[in-house]
Amino acid sequence: MASESTTVEQELFGNNQTASLNDTEVPIVIPLGMYANYSKWIQKEITGASSYAKPILGVDPWAQQRSSSVVANAAKETVGWNSKSVVGGIWRLYRG
Repeated sequence: MASESTTVEQELFGNNQTASLNDTEVPIVIPLGMYANYSKWIQKEITGASSYAKPILGVDPWAQQRSSSVVANAAKETVGWNSKSVVGGIWRLYRG
């Protein structure tokens, strides 16, 4: 039986979740929270970003004692959880 979060993810994103990644010019931003290790949606985002050569920006939440190695390993850059860091990271990855 599918978990409730998996069902919601499938309803929201369906099987064509990564198709829109090809149309974007910006990096993919993913939080480094531990839930990412267990999320099929996050894994699809990482796989799609890789398929379309889109950089991933990992965002480390404040006071996080553990973070997702899945996202950390896939991220081209990791920044802290504040607007200046996130915006700066997006611009750096966008500019290449």
